[in-house]
Amino acid sequence: PGWEKSADFAPRSSEWIVDKTIDFIERRKDQPFLAQVWLRDPHNPIAPTDEQRAAYPGFGGLLQGYYAVISEMDRQ
Repeated sequence: PGWEKSADFAPRSSEWIVDKTIDFIERRKDQPFLAQVWLRDPHNPIAPTDEQRAAYPGFGGLLQGYYAVISEMDRQ
C-alpha cells in the first residue's frame, strides 16, 4: 500500500492515477493497448487542497471546490 491509502489521496488522486497511467503506457509502448482513465476529482466527496482553492478566490463553497478540482484534473 502506498500514499493512495492516506488522507492525502483525495486531493491528489488525479496525479496518482495519471502517473500510473503514464507508467502503463510506457511499459506497453511497443504493443497495442487500451487505456481508459477515470478520474474521481469531480465526484463527491470533493476534496481540494487550500492551494487548489486559492486559484478561485472570487468563489466560495462548493463552486470554488468544484472549479479547483476540475483545474487540478486538467493540470494532470
